[in-house]
Amino acid sequence: VRSHMARFSSYVTDTMFAPHMSEFTKAEVPDVLKEIDNHESWLSMFLLNSVLRSRYTGKTYQFAYNFLRRSEGVCREYELARKQTAIFLEGSRQSISLYSRAIQHWEYFLSHGWHSFLLLSSFAGHPRNAIFKKGDGSVDEKLNGLYSLSKHAESQIENGHIPDTHTIPIWLENDGLRSVRYNLSFGEARDIVMLMAQWANRIVDPLKLQ
Repeated sequence: VRSHMARFSSYVTDTMFAPHMSEFTKAEVPDVLKEIDNHESWLSMFLLNSVLRSRYTGKTYQFAYNFLRRSEGVCREYELARKQTAIFLEGSRQSISLYSRAIQHWEYFLSHGWHSFLLLSSFAGHPRNAIFKKGDGSVDEKLNGLYSLSKHAESQIENGHIPDTHTIPIWLENDGLRSVRYNLSFGEARDIVMLMAQWANRIVDPLKLQ
């Protein structure tokens, strides 16, 4: 039997490919970008407004610029993750390549999302360590937790924080992204996109915040 025709057991997919992969059968990922205007042009609008209307100064300008850059990334990677997740589910649901692509875009989304929070907090003059309280179960804490697991997979493996039966630190389940400790629903991911978009559409024009 040719390898691409082989069918794997649930044990193989779940212990050698991705945790609970055989149970991942559906995903209702909101199509949020249709609700957001200008998400592909925040940076260009920001630069134009800075030249023709008003400009932030010093570090505030730097925080704003990088927040908008990251927010564009949040939107872009969310949409790519949403589409790639659908592509995986529409197939045989045993393709590790398609699953991996979906996870990678979700990891990029987590990275842009967390850094957007950090930059927004700095822009507003708030301490970055006050974004959430450890153990509060907030979306902020979940986002940070999943991002940190993804970013530091090698140390998680070295320190034994990833069970021997798992291959990757975060995986997909029917209701969202999950790790041993954290879970972020697709609805909560959508809320992150909307929050960043609401702030981006204000920050893009300094006069809106005066």
